[in-house]
Amino acid sequence: MFQRIIRTTLLLLSGLFGTCVFATANQEDQHWQQIIFTPKFYELERFFLDSGCDLKYPVGYLYNLTEGKWLSYKESIQLYPDYSVLFFNQVCDVKVSPERLIALLDIEPEQDSDLIFIFFDRVMSQQDPTSWVDILDVSAKTKNLYRKKVKISAQLPLPKFRINMIKKGEIPYAEFKKAHEKKHS
Repeated sequence: MFQRIIRTTLLLLSGLFGTCVFATANQEDQHWQQIIFTPKFYELERFFLDSGCDLKYPVGYLYNLTEGKWLSYKESIQLYPDYSVLFFNQVCDVKVSPERLIALLDIEPEQDSDLIFIFFDRVMSQQDPTSWVDILDVSAKTKNLYRKKVKISAQLPLPKFRINMIKKGEIPYAEFKKAHEKKHS
């Protein structure tokens, strides 16, 4: 009888805690208009390299869909000075049409969206969305900065897209390049 009470209590508690964890994860994800899990790391990296930039993560960028313009760090912090920690100070000129960006990132912005926020992150897989910051042996300062960025991004008053680049199953660059060249030859 006593064991049955303990078992029932443990099941009830695990159910409650499981629900709480699920609810917390959902609340953290609710502020994103879309969360994309993409294996296109090398395509994204090539996109940035072609613009004279490096693909950095976890960082955010602003993009103006109406003007087809990737905003610089300076332009971003002029518009949203309280959110400067989200943006990356990368000196390069990213030129991409809204159509190309939407196709590359596989996002679906609302028709009336002018300015959007794009946050790049690295995760193990769609089934295991553990961020790179929790996988690598990084400092507590780095982990806190990462969590601060994710938390602050929830308050940014714009449509937000989180691009989670999948690490698990990533093919070596040489294989990617060979397949890419074959596809485009």
